[in-house]
Amino acid sequence: MRRRDFRRDKNPTQETTIRRTLLGGLLGTTLALAAAVPAKADPVTITFARFFGACEGEYGAVTDPSKARGECGIITTLVNKFNADNAGTIVVKP
Repeated sequence: MRRRDFRRDKNPTQETTIRRTLLGGLLGTTLALAAAVPAKADPVTITFARFFGACEGEYGAVTDPSKARGECGIITTLVNKFNADNAGTIVVKP
């Protein structure tokens, strides 16, 4: 028994219609997915009280916790590292 080649049996009008339907569905799906992407949100800000003092002058740009000394230096350095790692999404204000 011989296999039928269905592509040969279709007329060009039917094939064109199928292509247009598939392309239209693909375009519609793409537009729906693009509309479903959430807009970029503003960064979240976390603020905490500093009962151990402020030392931004000494540790304001340090992001390596091993270089910090004392509570103030360690907390400031950890905050700086967190802010550097999460830039644009979460900001911690000491």
